[in-house]
Amino acid sequence: WRIDGELSLAKVITSSSSFSSNRPGIDRTVLAKGLYQVLDREVGAAYQQHGWLPTLNVYLVYQLCRRNKYEKVALLINANNRARSNFSHLT
Repeated sequence: WRIDGELSLAKVITSSSSFSSNRPGIDRTVLAKGLYQVLDREVGAAYQQHGWLPTLNVYLVYQLCRRNKYEKVALLINANNRARSNFSHLT
């Protein structure tokens, strides 16, 4: 077992969320419609400008087999050599 971590940063490009009171009688009024439109525009603009979402992910990883760094390098070299030999007839 081991613990891996990952730090990432995402940008909100667009959002389809909108304001409402969840009360149809209020949502149908002219005042509420106008207010919701203004709020939707302002929040949408704020998302566009400031919508960054930093995340920190922590994973508990179970390793099926252990390899030291030298074995990993040897596997990568062998895979690279096999790939070259598979395409050597093209050159």
